[in-house]
Amino acid sequence: MSGSLSLQWKQKLLLNLLIGLDSNKQSRLKIIKISFLLAQKIKFYDFVPYKYGPYSFEMDKDLRMFSNNRWIYMDEKSIYINHIAIKHLPIEITHKNEINDIANNFSNMNENNLLDFIYNNYPFYTQNSLLIKEHKKEEQSAEIAIYTIGYQNLTIDLFINTLIEKGIKTVIDVRNKPFSYKYGFNYSWLNKYLPEFKINYRNIPELGIEEKYRKTLSREELWKYYFTLLDNKEKSLYKLSNLITDRPSVLMCYEMNPYDCHRLRLARRLNKINNLQVVNFNTESKKWEKSEY
Repeated sequence: MSGSLSLQWKQKLLLNLLIGLDSNKQSRLKIIKISFLLAQKIKFYDFVPYKYGPYSFEMDKDLRMFSNNRWIYMDEKSIYINHIAIKHLPIEITHKNEINDIANNFSNMNENNLLDFIYNNYPFYTQNSLLIKEHKKEEQSAEIAIYTIGYQNLTIDLFINTLIEKGIKTVIDVRNKPFSYKYGFNYSWLNKYLPEFKINYRNIPELGIEEKYRKTLSREELWKYYFTLLDNKEKSLYKLSNLITDRPSVLMCYEMNPYDCHRLRLARRLNKINNLQVVNFNTESKKWEKSEY
């Protein structure tokens, strides 16, 4: 089993952290918060401001995978390592100094003090907390524009953080089929969890491109087909324009580069209806950039 096992670098680092904490049992809350603090020192999981401070959906997914493989024992409140199983995993020890530093400073801190430390030092993560009455970070609200984003090289946590930081209030999924092999980007997941961050989710599949055309047409033929499709979707276009002018919204699809994606062609068509600026999220620079025409 171990010879064929393939772990991602974040999963290996998480196992190293669990080993570094070296406790018979730690609370899930503490492990997540300590992982967040480690992520402030080295590249690790992305975290969102959730019900009890910083939280990582991707990390939770990996912990559940560890539990299913019996590398750890986990219930709703606590986690502890199966040392026998861990010993046979092909993981090298990395970032030992950073892990030791985090473990020495925070592993013996009680949960309340740990949360107070995080809330005081990272106020962004207070804004959805159920544990405090007065949040230290006010919600943002973006100016009305035609925003677009592709999730190709974003984790679900970084995607949500990007929306929160900008002040996006509605995600408009313009995929023809809103399903993905990438964790967190299926219709059901987005429809369930985005509202917990006060972000609406809408899917308008009729403004996407069917897979059979994406796979069979050349790039030039594809855009010609899409422009013709939009010519016959006037009702949907005005419906979408109304959504965008009502509250800060973003057109979401897969491709990292908007110039490779139909969402930019759609955004430009919307611009002809409402004359709003088109603004794309650059996933390399992590900045919102006005579109060039």
